Amino acid sequence: TEHIAPDTPQILVGNHQSWFDVPAVATNIPKSYHFVAKKELERVPIFGRAWKAAGHISIDRSDRESAVESLDRAGEQLRREGSAVVIFAEGTRAPTDALQPFKKGAFMLALHTGVPIVPFGVAGSRRVMPKDS
Repeated sequence: TEHIAPDTPQILVGNHQSWFDVPAVATNIPKSYHFVAKKELERVPIFGRAWKAAGHISIDRSDRESAVESLDRAGEQLRREGSAVVIFAEGTRAPTDALQPFKKGAFMLALHTGVPIVPFGVAGSRRVMPKDS
């Protein structure tokens, strides 16, 4: 968290090992933030409503145009609020400890907005909540 600036918009980009990554990362961000994640999470009972109410950003991975629009909204939020956007750039929870190829959305967002990327890594969360748990 030493590179997270409290009043500057930032894109926090990291790996994704398990569901536990979300609370682990969220409790360590010392500023306002929004997660970017797959739209399918909106269908999870109770969680989906809370997700939307909190202003997190959903990406429809099956519709490129819609996904780009969602990232545009994320960029608007970043600039308006001076907040952070958190993106697990692998696009899904990795099945092994090996880092998976990153999707390009976080990097396109940085290019389009001029907002800096702050990389982070999560280690060991697979042991707490593995992908298929």
